[in-house]
Amino acid sequence: MSAFYTRCDYVWSVSHGTANTLREYGYKGEITVIPNGCDMPITHKSEDIKKEIFNKYKFDKKVPLLLFVGRLTFIKNTDIIIEALGALSRQNKRFNMLFVGEGEDRKAMQEMVEKQGISSMVSFTGKVMDRELLMKIYVSSDLLLFPSVYDNAPLVIREAAACGCASVLIRGSNSAEGLIDGHNVFLSKETTEDFALTINTALVSNQIREVG
Repeated sequence: MSAFYTRCDYVWSVSHGTANTLREYGYKGEITVIPNGCDMPITHKSEDIKKEIFNKYKFDKKVPLLLFVGRLTFIKNTDIIIEALGALSRQNKRFNMLFVGEGEDRKAMQEMVEKQGISSMVSFTGKVMDRELLMKIYVSSDLLLFPSVYDNAPLVIREAAACGCASVLIRGSNSAEGLIDGHNVFLSKETTEDFALTINTALVSNQIREVG
């Protein structure tokens, strides 16, 4: 690994965390950190757009919309999302949950949803290739749930932020690099219990729109 990068003229990294990982591999050359941007236009919250999306997916209009966008794989800790939602449901918390994407663990995730008894509140859309539709989904969502410690600088967090949607991330992960808990993100430990608690805390916070 180190020998490969040493032969390169320039080495760029999307985050300081990935640069540190490269150092751990033994690379000693220069690394330029260039954070990811995103092409999602800045879009303000809109009740008209929210009504459109809630009607499209037949969501309960009286409860919040939670969102995951990305590859449906347990590598991204998607099991923590489902187990946390199950825990919230057993505490009589109601919500809409939308999984956007495809992946090798979709079927297993759907089976987990059934076992948690939350099928009536959870939907799987498959891939959404229409960027305008994806923008409307972000705008209509209250929280992006992204407990992955596998990703480095996820575009979905930036896309959600462009649409005023706050994220719940894992404290200390590369995904959460440079973000401040309660200011521009909600941070959780990498456990089902704390993730459920953080979701609930975020939803009842009167600053959730400001954080988004």
